[in-house]
Amino acid sequence: MKTVHEKVIQVCGGLFHSNVLVESGKVFSMGSDVSNQLGLEGKEKTDLPCLINPKAFNNERIIQICIGSNISMALSQNGNVYTWGRDSWSFTISYCQSTCSMPKKMDSNLFMNEQVRYISAEDKDLYFVVTKSNKVFSWGKGTFGRLGLGNNNDQLVPQLVDSKTYNDEKVVKICFSSLYTMLLTENGNVFSCGRNNGGQLCSEHNNDINTFQLIQPKRFRNEKVKDVEVTKIFLFVLTKSGVLFLDFFCSNLGLTDTNTNNVAHVFIDNFSSNLGLTARNNENVGHLCVPKYLEDDKVIKMCCKDSHSFVVTSSGKIYCWGNNVNGQLGLGHNKNVSHPKEMNMLHFNGEKVISIDTNTKDDDNFKNYGYSYAITQTGKLFTWGSNGFGQLGLGHNTKSINTPQPCYSRGFGIVPNNKTYKNTSFEDVKIEFHNDSPNVHSDDW
Repeated sequence: MKTVHEKVIQVCGGLFHSNVLVESGKVFSMGSDVSNQLGLEGKEKTDLPCLINPKAFNNERIIQICIGSNISMALSQNGNVYTWGRDSWSFTISYCQSTCSMPKKMDSNLFMNEQVRYISAEDKDLYFVVTKSNKVFSWGKGTFGRLGLGNNNDQLVPQLVDSKTYNDEKVVKICFSSLYTMLLTENGNVFSCGRNNGGQLCSEHNNDINTFQLIQPKRFRNEKVKDVEVTKIFLFVLTKSGVLFLDFFCSNLGLTDTNTNNVAHVFIDNFSSNLGLTARNNENVGHLCVPKYLEDDKVIKMCCKDSHSFVVTSSGKIYCWGNNVNGQLGLGHNKNVSHPKEMNMLHFNGEKVISIDTNTKDDDNFKNYGYSYAITQTGKLFTWGSNGFGQLGLGHNTKSINTPQPCYSRGFGIVPNNKTYKNTSFEDVKIEFHNDSPNVHSDDW
């Protein structure tokens, strides 16, 4: 028996649950299992991270995870895709049954027997994968042409996207909302499809776009794009030079578009807290987000949602702004913030944060469950925000946490009593904390 001390490398959140990926490729889950999305057969909920049986992934090393509202997905090093949970659209992404309580491998035939290198399932009814040969497949609800397939039809199984629509460029990220899909390539170009009733996707017409089309680089001052985030209302773009751009889709805000480049000039007070800008009516904001608050510090990472946002700068500082009703900004209070506010790094034990993510999903009653995560350079995980379902993994379900808290402050430690799992409730797996344990991988379990 040996002790495993793991570094966290990725974390993502759904409506009521969270998944954590550690360095050895093991996956943990926490929160509510109302739709079997925890992957812990027999567990209804857990307020501490619980290991998903590696046998459910055929003992493959997992390298990426993602979450829809009630769906979980994982990608293995061998290029296989695993899914579990339930889709509110009554479509199973596991292609096996309406609800999967344990991870199930998707048939490789669905992807022309190619290995997958990237997965995306940010929304509850839309899914994308990219294969190692750069083929893009999409499926789910095709409203407004968001699938990029040339029509608005719903798709029950993965469909191949025409690579010519993204100029055969290598795809590095796909993100989407209920209205739009954005595709980012290695060349720093952004392609879009979806709702276009106000010309908000930079087209020359007001018809919805159902195939990917290039957003003209001049919209971002001809800078190459490093990262992109899209919501129902906003498009955030981070360039490789560290400039953060913002566009808000004027048709959704009820504004008149007076710019020939289809970028609205008018900014209203009601949305200032979401954008990190100072409200200035009848003035062109230049679509540069939060520059004056950063003191010329370069943005290197961003996580921007409909109601609140975070950016990480090259000096290691974190700025946040927006809706804070659940304490999801981590500022020690639950008041909304109308301009970028620097976080107290002491909450992270003085460690440098290398990754930050936040969730702003609403349930069917439009109740917001915003919560956030940060991973430090040493692989420690910190969580804060809405916690009514134990999704922060803190060992309790206190409704709201407004400062970052260590989730297993001494690391994810697992001591298997033997090399076989007696059942899927993991009664034979004990969680222990070790302050000075070496980084031992568990590849030989």
